[in-house]
Amino acid sequence: MVIGSRAARRSSTGRTHLPRAGALWALALLAAAQQGCQVQDTPGDILRMVLECSTDDDCAEGWSCRSFAMDPVGITFCVHDCSTDEDCSFGDLCGSEGFCVEPCDVESPSCRGPGFRCLRSNMSLGQTAGYCQPAETCAISSDCGKIFDRCITDSLGGVAPDLSFAEGDNTCVESCVGQTQCSAGFVCLKKSLQQLTHINTDPVPEICVPKCGEDNRCPIGYRCLIDSLSELSPDDPPQDPALRFCVPGLPGIYLACADDLGCMAGLCVEDPESGDLWGVPHSFCVEPCTDQGACSSGRFECLAATHNGEPGSFCFSREPLLPCESSTDCEPPEECLDWTNLGIGKACTTRCTGWRDPSCGGGFTCLPTAKPGEFGCYVGLPGMPCDSDLQCHQAYGEETSCIGTTGEPTDPDRTCTKTCTHFSHCYFGPLLGNTG
Repeated sequence: MVIGSRAARRSSTGRTHLPRAGALWALALLAAAQQGCQVQDTPGDILRMVLECSTDDDCAEGWSCRSFAMDPVGITFCVHDCSTDEDCSFGDLCGSEGFCVEPCDVESPSCRGPGFRCLRSNMSLGQTAGYCQPAETCAISSDCGKIFDRCITDSLGGVAPDLSFAEGDNTCVESCVGQTQCSAGFVCLKKSLQQLTHINTDPVPEICVPKCGEDNRCPIGYRCLIDSLSELSPDDPPQDPALRFCVPGLPGIYLACADDLGCMAGLCVEDPESGDLWGVPHSFCVEPCTDQGACSSGRFECLAATHNGEPGSFCFSREPLLPCESSTDCEPPEECLDWTNLGIGKACTTRCTGWRDPSCGGGFTCLPTAKPGEFGCYVGLPGMPCDSDLQCHQAYGEETSCIGTTGEPTDPDRTCTKTCTHFSHCYFGPLLGNTG
């Protein structure tokens, strides 16, 4: 992790001061001469040192005195500010918190700073890249300490039940079960969503997440919620400062990402169908795939997309219908029906007799397929016609109801939707994963 500063000198008050960058090498030579030693270090070696600080004045020009958001102790170090990787030295990378970090590999970890550990930067299976920081790492929660007491992989089962994560070298987080309060600079993810929305927060883990920092920056693996929602609704961006907290970026959770650093697992890839859904394209954290069977569940669809200019295939979250080529791919009584009229291709589902046929199972409504005169049971997502709440799918944590334009239960043109007082109530559901 690029955290460095200058040689230190002791003042009459006993406080450690760090001289300005121009005097760095001269002071090192002087100290060596006074001690009768031969200088072995270079200026680069000294700048590579990981040194603590109290204020920016303790650090060289272009460096700041900062703490790492996921450091349970909150010690401040001199770090090199950056906007891109080109701003960093010694092979370091520009981290999402706005300063350079030292890259590492969890299979052969090595970090410059004492007490620094190699933290996995991507929890997807097979990924070993990491970065050094003063954090507690874990495979299970018993590996964690008293402050950050829960392993992140033990907390994501409800939100991402069909994802598998690499074991070990993941981050410890602070839990906020019951009435427990979070440390300064953190908020309880579940409680915050409960206060801001009208959705089912049962799958949301009770963990503390950092508040967004300067310029809405978040630690690696997180994205500031207000930024993501602003991208989803650029014509009416949210202004509520209570939305300025960091949310984990995970596949299947439709939280718009800006780059790979905002993904706790997977890669940040532009959804090739998001332009049709939102009017403008958006990128999300997704896993790579080679074919449909490579995706972790039927609610993901393997689609061609481009990542950092390179073509590939990735698992994008879709309605919970299993794609198919023929009925042999389906479990009876489901059949492979053609839904190209709805833009999703073929999918396994049961037949029904006509609009709003109540014979479809809970959360499904009867709609016409692409074949003339044929009807099938389709997911009762928002906008789908319905006769009762039972035909509306409680997908992605949404409390969806069968509501008409008049609000009357006898309205003949009712659709699955939800009540709201702000646009964010319509977008939060996807952050919670598929609970249908």
